Amino acid sequence: EGATENISELKKCLDFDKNGKIKYTEFLVATINKNEALTEANIEFAFHHFDTDNNGFITLDNLVEAFHREGKGLSSEEIQEILTQADVSSTGQISLDDFKKLMKFDPHKLMDESA
Repeated sequence: EGATENISELKKCLDFDKNGKIKYTEFLVATINKNEALTEANIEFAFHHFDTDNNGFITLDNLVEAFHREGKGLSSEEIQEILTQADVSSTGQISLDDFKKLMKFDPHKLMDESA
């Protein structure tokens, strides 16, 4: 009984979007060592991967191009949702500052505050 409760609690902690399923990205967020993976250099490298026209912002067109290059079969609605969620300043594009905030966001802190 104790193991089942522990698994249930773990699932609740990993299910950030509360859809009842643990997505691969949720699992990764929970398991990576952020101090090693999220250095300033790595965050900027990732930002420039998506800033395909090097204008200093990630736009909807940039996301479409980057995901297409990676062979990701995302719909335009899914890509728009990614942009909307990541666009902290509501400008229709993602600045490097927005991207850094997103990459350093800790969903565990949000869960701790709501508990």
